[in-house]
Amino acid sequence: MDKNSISLLIIVFFGIGFLVWGLYGIVNRKKINNRANYILSVSQFICGVMVWVFLIYLFLRKMFW
Repeated sequence: MDKNSISLLIIVFFGIGFLVWGLYGIVNRKKINNRANYILSVSQFICGVMVWVFLIYLFLRKMFW
């Protein structure tokens, strides 16, 4: 594995972590005490989506350009 693939793998793991952690907070909304934690969960989910959109963009750029 070269340096770029290791960096990409770390970004993938961060993206999965953000998605899962944010989705867990959104699904368990009734267990969350205050609104700030819910907003944090939503923002983590959005961050995970943005990471995956960026990764898909990198993949498509590598394939077609």
